[in-house]
Amino acid sequence: MGINEGLLSGCRVVEIAHPLTEYAGLVLAGLGADVYLVEPPQGSATRYRNPRVPGAGDSLRGSIAFLSRNTNKKSVVIDSSNGDDRDLLNRLIERSDVLIASRESELAWCVDHETVPTAVTITDERRLGTSSIVSFAASGGLASSGWPHQPPCNAPSWLALDGTSIYAATMALMGTLTYRRGGGVMRYEIPFEEAAVAAITPWTRPLYSYGMHAAGQGIATARLGAAALPIYEALDGYVRALAVTP
Repeated sequence: MGINEGLLSGCRVVEIAHPLTEYAGLVLAGLGADVYLVEPPQGSATRYRNPRVPGAGDSLRGSIAFLSRNTNKKSVVIDSSNGDDRDLLNRLIERSDVLIASRESELAWCVDHETVPTAVTITDERRLGTSSIVSFAASGGLASSGWPHQPPCNAPSWLALDGTSIYAATMALMGTLTYRRGGGVMRYEIPFEEAAVAAITPWTRPLYSYGMHAAGQGIATARLGAAALPIYEALDGYVRALAVTP
């Protein structure tokens, strides 16, 4: 592998645009994969999220949330009502190594999963949707956030969604490695409600348990706002340093 080549150099990934898939595509693109973000004509839902780039107005390129999750990707627009577009999409998938999709995407119904070596599908059987606070609460993280005797605090950004997406990226990597070693086609399903819990509570529950039971650590409350993790004032708000999180 050359010095300027990524781990996934030469690997083609098709990502069906949805808030649950975007961080997975970002991770794979960062590792050198050629990632195609497939969007409907109106664009990915994340294009409409706040915060916005100053002065961007209503531009579809103005969402900081979208830009931060979709760097190093190529955008492909597919109209699911157009038969030629559907054929084009599935030809692209057939010539790719990895497919990452959410079953909740409006394009999901016209995607052929059978022709690609590795397919990862994120499901949302509990209908948590794409709300940041709903998914964070369902993960169990909200119960541990904030300070005692005060309302719980929502995590910044879309922590539960992005955490789930990281699991999708991990399985895409596993599937690609297995396929390249002769393991055959690989199919993975990532349940949103389970992946969100697995992504978030490993740092909230152990911190609480550690503070309660470890020798010399004192007693911690179920809320971790007062944990020994410093908070610093920044130009646009506050930031907490988690350098000591296990």
